[in-house]
Amino acid sequence: MNHALHTLVLLTALAGTSLAQAPQPAVKPSVPPAPITVKEVRVLPYSREHEKTSLEGKRGHPDELRVVTTTNKIHLHGKKRVESMKVDGRLICHSGKLALLPPVDRAGNVSIKVPPADDTTYYYAVLEMRDGTLQSSALKVELKKDYGWSFKSEGGESTFRVVDGPNELVAIKAPKDKIKAYGFSATVRWKDNEADLAFTVE
Repeated sequence: MNHALHTLVLLTALAGTSLAQAPQPAVKPSVPPAPITVKEVRVLPYSREHEKTSLEGKRGHPDELRVVTTTNKIHLHGKKRVESMKVDGRLICHSGKLALLPPVDRAGNVSIKVPPADDTTYYYAVLEMRDGTLQSSALKVELKKDYGWSFKSEGGESTFRVVDGPNELVAIKAPKDKIKAYGFSATVRWKDNEADLAFTVE
């Protein structure tokens, strides 16, 4: 073997050894968000008559339904107590609660124990915007069934989805920097009407 060929073989062997021993970049494990706490869940009054306006800081609105937060679960439920009332001269009939989470990527399941019904009980997926407006989409869901939900931000846009297996029921999108919170709401119309929605958070 001549000198040039010997040198080429030696360099090739050394290069192969160097590549084999080159450290591989560490794969960072996906760290899930910390479990939610009661303090992270904001509860606001909500009405169909104001479904495009956040009622944060607004006084005098009906106090219907209750929201209970336990470990990674939020439960909106209750029975209508007052059929209707006027606020700032406007009649409020469909009233309830809105439970909101900070705009952090999460997912979970949502289910109901009282079915939605026209002019009786309604459920919504909601985005609260930083300008004080709401983007609400009614949920057409069935009893005793778990639906998946997710909130994810990508490329400067955030999407709040509710799905039934492969079928998308709701997809509310908005620029990430304009979103203040997201969550679910429930309203009831007539006295003694009931609502019951629970969503888990992963």
